[in-house]
Order: sequence, then C-alpha cells, then structure tokens
Amino acid sequence: MKFELYKDVVLARDLPEHRLKRGDIVKPVEHHLALDGTEGYSAEVFSALGDTLTVITVPDAATARLCAGSRLLRSARKWKVSAKTAFTIFGDGL
Repeated sequence: MKFELYKDVVLARDLPEHRLKRGDIVKPVEHHLALDGTEGYSAEVFSALGDTLTVITVPDAATARLCAGSRLLRSARKWKVSAKTAFTIFGDGL
C-alpha cells in the first residue's frame, strides 16, 4: 500500500469516467488488491465544504502525493453543486 488511508492524495491522471481531472484531490478510504496483483483504492471525492460527492475506485498508479499544485474539483458544474459552493471553491472566476 502506497498511501495511508484517510489522508488526501491527488489524481495523477484524468479519470473521465468519473468526471475527474489530474490534480483533483481524493481521500483513499479502503485499499484493494486485485487477483492480478494490481493495487488500488476506494476513494471519496469531496466538495470544498467537506460534503461527499461520490466514492470511486482508482488504481494505485493513478494516485500521487498531495503537492502545492493540487486543486479541489475543477468542474463544479458537472457535479451540479450550488452556485454558493462553486463560489466557495472557485471565487468569482467561474
């Protein structure tokens, strides 16, 4: 297991099937080991207010350590969050 559970990590690549982009922050909550030996996680995706938006499964290779360039969800409109939440995340740049 590469990352500690319940600690934020970032996506190392886009996950279009989940509407997530490289650099989005997720929180691994469970570690998985596939039959072929591939490691991965169940991870929660949160809004800036801490609300769970979804839980995804993600391969270990698609995650990286949190760094200064990491961001909260870039595509608030795709998640159908409220304008207030989008403003909290992005300011007036939407």
